[in-house]
Amino acid sequence: MEDRLHKLLQPSLGTALAVNANEAIGRVRREQGGGDPADPDAPLARSYELVLSSWDAFEHETLPRLVYHLESIGAHLPRCGDVVVAAFDGDTLRFVLARDLIQQASQALGVHPLDLAEQHGTGESRTAQRATPLLLTGPDVPGGGPPQ
Repeated sequence: MEDRLHKLLQPSLGTALAVNANEAIGRVRREQGGGDPADPDAPLARSYELVLSSWDAFEHETLPRLVYHLESIGAHLPRCGDVVVAAFDGDTLRFVLARDLIQQASQALGVHPLDLAEQHGTGESRTAQRATPLLLTGPDVPGGGPPQ
């Protein structure tokens, strides 16, 4: 694995063999969801699976898709909720919190995570209000009431 890709996965939540991916992803999701990793009924954290092949592919294909996904599920950058990334690296599956991966990627690219969200996110406003609210008058407001 390229050194830059390896740095993306720090700090690591652990590794597993890729052939055991379903079981390992379930265990990490339960663990990060705050439950007992062995309890199949424990709460689950969200996860996102990706394949790490090269830095170029990560920067131009994988990262934009990850950012879009995070923004679309409301796991806004830079915090990214409690989303766990399961990164396939050949025969190894590596786990990292999305916020840590985004932080490492931002540093490597020399950009702020919010710039990534602006570039690759959904483009939706994070708030319902963009301008100063319109003040309405009414019978309970001095000077309010029906027009004269």
